Parts: sequence; structure tokens; C-alpha cells
Amino acid sequence: MDKIKDFLQKQRWFRSKDKIIKEIFIQEKIILSQYEILFLKVIYENTYEIYLTAFKRENNLYIIKDAFLEQEFLEIFLEKFFSNTQKINNIKIISTEQTNTCIIFNDGSSKLLLKLLRKIEEEDSPEKEFLEALNTKEQDKKISPQIISEIKYNNYFLGTIQSFEENEGNLWELITKVNNNKILKKLGAITSKLHKKSFKNSNKIKGFESEVVSEQDIIIWKQNYQILFNLAFVLIKKYNEDFSANLDLEKISMLKDKDKILDILKQEKIYKIRIHGDYHLGQILENNQNLKIIDFEGEPIRTIQARKAKYLVFKDLAGMLRSFDYAEKYYKISINSKVFLDSYFENCEIDCKFLLESMDLNMQILEFFKIEKALYEFIYEFKNRKDWVHIPLSAISA
Repeated sequence: MDKIKDFLQKQRWFRSKDKIIKEIFIQEKIILSQYEILFLKVIYENTYEIYLTAFKRENNLYIIKDAFLEQEFLEIFLEKFFSNTQKINNIKIISTEQTNTCIIFNDGSSKLLLKLLRKIEEEDSPEKEFLEALNTKEQDKKISPQIISEIKYNNYFLGTIQSFEENEGNLWELITKVNNNKILKKLGAITSKLHKKSFKNSNKIKGFESEVVSEQDIIIWKQNYQILFNLAFVLIKKYNEDFSANLDLEKISMLKDKDKILDILKQEKIYKIRIHGDYHLGQILENNQNLKIIDFEGEPIRTIQARKAKYLVFKDLAGMLRSFDYAEKYYKISINSKVFLDSYFENCEIDCKFLLESMDLNMQILEFFKIEKALYEFIYEFKNRKDWVHIPLSAISA
């Protein structure tokens, strides 16, 4: 298992690189011709995770190479798990730099997308539930892909087969278009439509129901913020010491009380809903100035329970605004975020129940979630991409 352990720790989709692996064993196995699909139970100090892998087997030994990136294996896999009589062809791996594995293929009549989860759970994925909620009316103009089929094995949810959305790229790749006010207005409008559809269709999917924010919600959100801030502040102090960054730690420490703004919600009636959860420019596909939203799995390092939880829509708005900041720093450009926000609020109904009546309060809550997101980003970048740490750090220390 040592070679498999080394393999896992090198994969982008392996989420627990900072944890010490105590043991790995094969929970379940599926034999497909000369390949074996392995359900690996990875055990840590106080918890475990299940990862989906597949290797070719020769002379009773595994060839430690990801079979999900091999054409031959993918044909066998799709023929077993995709109940379609058409011949599978034109298989193409979109990218290996994902927390999941995404494959484009043709079933003889249409172009489809296989989205395979590598960290698997014994319940439906957040994306599967969200796409079902968004695509309840056939006459609606779709703002996201549609679920064609789901892939399950015993109690495990392995992934989905979705409609493939033709596109010229995502908005991170097509960054020059984000400078276009027309695109920013469309982005604001489609974000508003996302939240409105989530709110209106919430009663049609079990567990998706929108709810009035309670005092207990506020307590939990504040507790979660304190945990996030404390972890981030420890790492910020370490970064400051290791790299002689000369940060104003006293000023940054004042962000600890930023969550007090949430107490305003105790006097207001506002709904929490299922949100995208990992909303940024890379999640928006563009084709001839038409936009589609993809990837509803939520932030990859969070638990499935957290990714399925209901939140205020400001989390999504903050995510996109933080993405603007990344784009501005990386590409050395300027993005007019006001156009995006104005379009979003204009496209929400006057009595929109997932917003506050006061625009000033909306903006104050949004500022809190921007800081929360920047702290999350700092932790992620510190652990995974130290060359990017300066971007969230500049927002935290501003």
C-alpha cells in the first residue's frame, strides 16, 4: 500500500494532504477486464475518507497509474455504468487539475460530460441535488447543465453524467471579457436568477427547503467564523515570521470581531437558501456572450454536510467579488464590481426574501462575508500555493 499512498498524496483531488495517514485498505473492489476499481478507505487519527481509484493489473500487480485517465478503461467504465445502448466514442479528458475527474464523450446522439467524484460519500452529491432543483421547468432558459444520469455503486454516489455545455471557455480564461460591462451585467443577472430559482424551487427537492434565519444559525455562523479566524491568524503570524512580511498583526487581529455585524440579523427576517458555495469566475462558462453556471459541489475542503447547508446569498456574492480581486492581481487589470452588484440587486424582486430591505445593511453583511472568504483563501493558499498567499493577504491586511 505504500505505492498507493504515495500516488494518493500526489493527486490534486486528494483533499487531506495535511493529515497523517495511519492506514489504507481496500473497502470494495470492482473488476472490469484487466482493470480494478478500488474503493480506498484512508484512515487518519480520528476520521477516515473513501477515495475512488482504478489501476490496471498485470502479473498480479497493480500498475500505479490513474486508469480514469486512460481511454481504454474509460470506455469499459462508461459501458458498464452508463445505461445507454449507443456506442461510446470521442472520449476526451478535460483536465487533470481538478478536485474531481471530468470526461467529455459522445453516446452516438449527443455530447455529454462525465463528472466523477474521487472522494466519495454514501449520499447524493450537492451538485446532483442543485441541478435537479434548477432544472424543474422544461420551458425555462437553462442557466446550468442538466443531469442525464447518475452513477452509483451500492451505497456510494460516484458521479453524474450531464449535458455538455458548448463554450468558448470560462470567465477566468476569458478574463478580457470580464472588463466588458455587458458581461458583468449578465453575470449579475444570472447570479440573481440562480438564487431566485434556488429559493422558488426549494420545496421540490427534499432537504433543499429555504428557511428563515434563526438565532441558532447566527450563533453557529459566528462560531464557525471564530474557528476560521483563529486558524488563519495562527498561520498569518507564522507567515509573517517565516517571510519577514512586516504585517500589522494588531490591525489584523481586530478582524476577530467582524462577525458582530451578524447580530443585526436577529432583528431582521431573511431566508437562508442552498447556494452555489464555491462561486467564482472559473465556474461561469461563456458562449457568444451567453453564460452558464457549472460545478455546484461547493468548496472542496469542506465536509459534505457543510456543502449542503443553507447560507445567506452574500456568501456567493463575496466569492465572486474575491474572484475579481484574484483576477485583478493576477492579470493586472481592473474589474468594475459595482456593475456586477448593481445588476444583481436590480434583478432581484423588490420583496426578495433572501435579501435585507436596507441596501446599507446588505453591503455591511457582504463585507463580512468577503473577509470570511479571504481568510478561507489564505488558509488554502498557505497550505497549497504559497505563491498566491499575497492575494488574500492583501484583502485581510487592508
